[in-house]
Amino acid sequence: MTCLRYFLLSLLVLGGCGEFDHPKDDTLLLNFTQNEVMFEQLVTMLREDKKLERVDDTWTKPDDPATIGVTKERVESYRALFSKLGIPRGFYAFHDPERFTLLASAHGLSVSGSAKGYAYMVQKPDLVVASLDDYWSADGSSFTAYRHTKGNWYLCFDYED
Repeated sequence: MTCLRYFLLSLLVLGGCGEFDHPKDDTLLLNFTQNEVMFEQLVTMLREDKKLERVDDTWTKPDDPATIGVTKERVESYRALFSKLGIPRGFYAFHDPERFTLLASAHGLSVSGSAKGYAYMVQKPDLVVASLDDYWSADGSSFTAYRHTKGNWYLCFDYED
């Protein structure tokens, strides 16, 4: 095996295929505490734009938000808020029941990978754990776990195998 192969293998083993690259719970909790007013502002915006399902750093769903009455300036306002809140990958929004996922980090492809961030939910999630930093499913299969922070706010970790 060449030196390059050993190097790449060591990166893979030490890097854990990306799941350890997410911010720690304490980092996310501190950010939430310091910026709670802006997080609530984002929830208010999401409630106003009920048909806007997704805004990421470079794309939206629907592809043309103007078709649902959301202007380019409004999308840029979302993205400016993402920058301030440390959620560069934006949000997923569902309204029935109300569930907003705000992505602080994401790794992998759309069909496999992991993401960590914040969630605002009106219904308590099924899997609430004491720490997302230490949680992993017993069988290694896909899961979404939450850590309660305050009121309807949670930290969330999603893993898709």
